[in-house]
Amino acid sequence: MSTSSQRTVAIVCQGGGSHTAFTAGALKRLLRDQGSDCRISALSGTSGGALCAFVAWYGMRTGTREKAISSLDALWENIEATGPYERIANAGLVWSSRLLEMGFPMWQLPPSGNVFSERSQSRRPPMIRMGP
Repeated sequence: MSTSSQRTVAIVCQGGGSHTAFTAGALKRLLRDQGSDCRISALSGTSGGALCAFVAWYGMRTGTREKAISSLDALWENIEATGPYERIANAGLVWSSRLLEMGFPMWQLPPSGNVFSERSQSRRPPMIRMGP
């Protein structure tokens, strides 16, 4: 099929935890199955989806669809929880998230409230005294 009769497709990749993992898998499938009837003209995304879009686009621009797929695989191999502490932290975050979704009251700390964070210490607002 000539390039003039190909459909042009722009793909936006969703981010957000498990959505990002799904996005990576769907993107790999689209790249694998991309036939001569369409041409990917743009990839974009938010959060982890933007990371997947960038890696895939870079792989396609500097190589082939196969390079884009292998680059996505490499990305996910590099960010997966492999060590025991990473796995424990991951399991703890998953369970606390599930408990929060079920309505259990959970203690939550915003990043600005983390006393070990440099940002927290440098961005604390000055105390304002009200009254006499």
